[in-house]
Amino acid sequence: KCIPGLYWKTLFGKVYTEWLGMDNLLSTPAYSVLKLPNDAVCLQFYEEPTQFLDEKNQEIIKQAKKHVGEDLFFDISNLEKETRAPYIDTHEITI
Repeated sequence: KCIPGLYWKTLFGKVYTEWLGMDNLLSTPAYSVLKLPNDAVCLQFYEEPTQFLDEKNQEIIKQAKKHVGEDLFFDISNLEKETRAPYIDTHEITI
């Protein structure tokens, strides 16, 4: 129903790159943006995972959510907020 959040590194697989747009994800403000095989994208928002409380890094996350689409993300301060997510047909998933 939603994306839980953006973290130190967040991976978006093919379903999300097709739904949100590869170019949109690749232009997300972040410390590092990598295009991966199989139409995936890795967004890294700050250098070290221990830096999550840094105000500057929280601002980067906020900007990235705005860029990608704020209505995609869970918000604990607003449990009634409507969110959207792609339909994922689990029958098509192979490991």
